[in-house]
Amino acid sequence: MKIASFKEEKRKSDILNELRSKVFNALFHGLKMSSNTENSDESESVVRSFLVKDLKFPQSEVDRMHFANVHRLPRRVDATHSSTNSTHTSPPIVVKLCKMKDKFNILKLAPRARQFKCNITKHLPLSMQRQRKLRMKQA
Repeated sequence: MKIASFKEEKRKSDILNELRSKVFNALFHGLKMSSNTENSDESESVVRSFLVKDLKFPQSEVDRMHFANVHRLPRRVDATHSSTNSTHTSPPIVVKLCKMKDKFNILKLAPRARQFKCNITKHLPLSMQRQRKLRMKQA
C-alpha cells in the first residue's frame, strides 16, 4: 500500500514539476513552416509575423516582447492521425516568454487565431493534455 502511494505521489510531483517548467510557454498550432529545415530564428519570425499581420497585435507590443526560447516541437504520429494527414500539418511552435503578462496577452488572441485555422494554447504536460481532450469530447 505504501509503495503504491509513494508512486502516486512521485507521479503527481513529476507532473507539477513539468507544469512549473512550462508556465511561461505558449503553443502556436497551425502556423506553416517557413522551410523544411526551419531554425529557431525562423520560427520566431513566423510567430511575430502572425501576431502582427494576422492577429493585428500592435507592432510596438510585439517588438518589446522578449522570447526566452522559440522552437517547433518534433513531429508526432498519433493513433488519432493518419501518417498522411500528419505530414500536411505543421508541428506546433513553443514560445517561452519572459513575462507572464505577455503570455496572457497572447492567450487572449486565441479566439481571433481560430479564424486563420490556428490556435494558441497553454503548454501543458501530456497527461493533462489527454485529460483536457477527454473532457472536451464529453462536453
